[in-house]
Parts: sequence; structure tokens; C-alpha cells
Amino acid sequence: MPTLLERARARLKPAERALDPVIAPLMRTLVVEAAGPDAPVDDVALRAAAAAMRGRIGLMPRFLGLPMAGATLVFDATGVLAGGRPFRFQTEEGRRRVVALWRRAPISFFQDFLEFYGKMGTFIYFSEVAPEHGEEGE
Repeated sequence: MPTLLERARARLKPAERALDPVIAPLMRTLVVEAAGPDAPVDDVALRAAAAAMRGRIGLMPRFLGLPMAGATLVFDATGVLAGGRPFRFQTEEGRRRVVALWRRAPISFFQDFLEFYGKMGTFIYFSEVAPEHGEEGE
């Protein structure tokens, strides 16, 4: 019998190809926002954090994970309305505009979506970066 993790991975496999190109740019935008525009972003840690975030979505119960995956794809498509191209293909400035658009949206789900990625994503990212740079508490 497959484990919970194996079932989650199998459930997410078809969506991985669609989510992967969106999650990393979204997380980059939110990490830069949290750390400040002059802070360096570790691309290796960002890719690892994006993969971990995708894994978290895959481990969610289906009634949460599928809407979150769908919202991620809708978020990507919102870039077309805001800047003529999907979020993943926007410039950094364009990505910040799309994030700002969702933050100002009158529907709280949009704001909650960004809160999830912002809090969980930056936590995972900075957890990846801290040990590499000797910033963990000793």
C-alpha cells in the first residue's frame, strides 16, 4: 500500500509541470519583498524552497490542494490582464504589479493566497538559506 507521501506525489504529478514555472517566480517576488530589494537571492535555495512548497501543496488534503493548485494557475493567468503575459513571463516590475493587484483585490481569497505563499514560502526559503550561511542559532 502506498504511503501518504507517495499518494500525494502521484496526485500532484500531472500538475507539477503546470505549477513549477509559476511557484519559483512567485516565491522570488515575495522573498525579495520580504528581504528588501538589495538583498541577494540564493537561486539554489529558491529552487529547493519552490520544490518544497510544491510538495506542501501535494500533501494537502484534496479539497485544499486542488483549489490551491488551481488558484496558482489563475494567479499566473492574471498576469495577462495586468501586463499582457502570464505572471511567470513578467519582468520583476510586472510581477510586483500582479502581486499588488491581488493584494488589493476585494475578494479575501486572493489576499489569503498571497499570505500562504508569502509566509510559508519565505519561511521555507530562509530555512534553506540560513544553514548555508551559518545563520542558525548555535
